[in-house]
Amino acid sequence: MKTSIPFIFSIAGHRDLRQEDIPTLKENLKAWLKDYQTCYVNTELILVSALSEGADMLVASIAKELGITLNVMLPYDESEYLSSFKNEESIETFTILKAYASRFEILSTDEKMDRFECYEKIGEYLADTSNILLALWDGVETDYLSGTSAIVKYARQGFEKNRFDALDGNALVIMTIPRVSNPDVETDFSLKHECLGKHIKGQEFVSMLTKIDKLNAETNIGVLKDKSITKTYMKHFGEKARKNQLFYKGYSLTILAFTAIAIICLEIMHIFHKDPFIIGYGLGLFMAFAVYHLLMKKGELQDNFVYSRGFAEALRIQNAWNHAGLNKSVAKYYLHNQHYKFVWLKIVLKNLYYLDKKPFNPYGVEFSIKGWIDGQILYFKEKSLERHKKLEFFEFVEKIFYFLGLIVLVLIFCFYALEYFADASDKKLFKSIWHTLVLVSGVSFMFATIIGEKYLKIVGYEEEIYHFNIMHGNFIEAKKVLDNLDEKSEEYRAIVYDLGIKALHENRTWVVFHDKFRAEPGFE
Repeated sequence: MKTSIPFIFSIAGHRDLRQEDIPTLKENLKAWLKDYQTCYVNTELILVSALSEGADMLVASIAKELGITLNVMLPYDESEYLSSFKNEESIETFTILKAYASRFEILSTDEKMDRFECYEKIGEYLADTSNILLALWDGVETDYLSGTSAIVKYARQGFEKNRFDALDGNALVIMTIPRVSNPDVETDFSLKHECLGKHIKGQEFVSMLTKIDKLNAETNIGVLKDKSITKTYMKHFGEKARKNQLFYKGYSLTILAFTAIAIICLEIMHIFHKDPFIIGYGLGLFMAFAVYHLLMKKGELQDNFVYSRGFAEALRIQNAWNHAGLNKSVAKYYLHNQHYKFVWLKIVLKNLYYLDKKPFNPYGVEFSIKGWIDGQILYFKEKSLERHKKLEFFEFVEKIFYFLGLIVLVLIFCFYALEYFADASDKKLFKSIWHTLVLVSGVSFMFATIIGEKYLKIVGYEEEIYHFNIMHGNFIEAKKVLDNLDEKSEEYRAIVYDLGIKALHENRTWVVFHDKFRAEPGFE
């Protein structure tokens, strides 16, 4: 299994294509798919198809010609499905494409399910699974619950029916075509692109795909030995968060160092009248500004830390759901209703889940739901205590600087008075002393203000303590109930699912808070 997040396409279209349109259709669709292969060289393209006659087989054949991965999902039993085909040539094409397919599945094995209901379900599956739904459609809207019109309608409106923005970031590409049963459709066989959801529009969609392609370039490590792509990405994002945290802290200290050098040089020049120190002052401020503007203001380090930390946690929750046997993807609940900058992560989570639904043992440690819950209880307890200690420490430091400033302020007035009444020979000494004290008092009050009014609010210790305590209580209550339940029971799975939702909500709060305030992050 290759470590690559794919772009997933699906196809919905009419069965009765006109033969005279096939060459034009092939030419335009082939060029369209080739553009994706050219623009996103690090990303695998996957076509999911029901392999029905007409449009499905046409696009699947083009995918085969271009070397695009084909995954097949039939709505019901293969033999019965093939009995609906009109000729042997279609069955032969189906057999060839089935042999080429990397994955072959049947959506419904319930023989009692109505076939029209199966077609409705396969349409919803194609729209939900794909990032880009291609529809070869005559543009005629119908009231049928299955068919191309129904799939297009679901793709456009299914988002509104969902409490969470599950389809945000998906796209619908429509080629309006005539068909045997409706030949009088005017068309130029061009492909028209629609962005679904409410965040990703136009160029933002391209930007999202570019980010995924860049991620694939970063994680291109060949074939996985343990067959768990989810585990590989969890490790990748965890390590990326740690590295970006270290860089961020290093750059923060560098800015403080250059700023301190500038202040010291300025004061030395002022006290001892050594003009060359003005050069140190200028260089110090310039370097501090350069580090801030070039390396920190753009926010890339903070962005990388925040999304990496949040993403790794989302995969841990997904793993817990997989172990509990829940057929749920965290992508539907991850950072919903957030700015488009996070939507590409939801697509990555969604496509990871499509590729790999198997549970795994993270970092070589055997995983269990009980172990996950016990670990979370300990984690939130420790983090809450840690935040309490840090909060108390910084509040103490704030008071120290404040009272130091008050004491120095009194000394300033004392030395000012001494200078006023001193002899001419001593005035210069007293003046230098109270000038220096002015600097000390200013710095003291500045630090007191920064720590008390800015730093503690930006870092958000009180807010984090609040959320950590809530999550600690949630996991303790869940543990009490789960200890008395069968792991295979529906109630057990329901509680694990609910815990995952709560953990995702806490994760969302953390990500949004740190993204908003750009605080110096502490790795969780």
